[in-house]
Amino acid sequence: MAALSGGTVLQVVYTWRGENVVRIISARRVNRYPQKNTTVRYSLGAIKRKAARGASKTRSNAPEAPAIGEEFWKRARVVMPSGKTSVHLRVDSDVFEWFKRLGEGHLTRMNAVLRSYVDAQKH
Repeated sequence: MAALSGGTVLQVVYTWRGENVVRIISARRVNRYPQKNTTVRYSLGAIKRKAARGASKTRSNAPEAPAIGEEFWKRARVVMPSGKTSVHLRVDSDVFEWFKRLGEGHLTRMNAVLRSYVDAQKH
């Protein structure tokens, strides 16, 4: 979903937490350079049908986080995520299959391992 905030277009990722409750997962400024759209869009009806058949990844009994006080928001600052670069990468088949066997999000996990390595090398 895109939203306009103070003249800036934001991409907002959210999930429904109840009948009339929306949890915002992230909001980021839209890049003016076109990128491959990997966002999956569902209507509210489709989301409710997924939840009814148990296909939603959001647990209905997930605990709510404690309220964040005003003091937090006074010190909060906006941090824009660094961009990602799409690359063609050749890895050993067994390494790829191991990550893929862990389920959806295997490329994100592979990136996290590389990020950990880079961070460790910086120190």
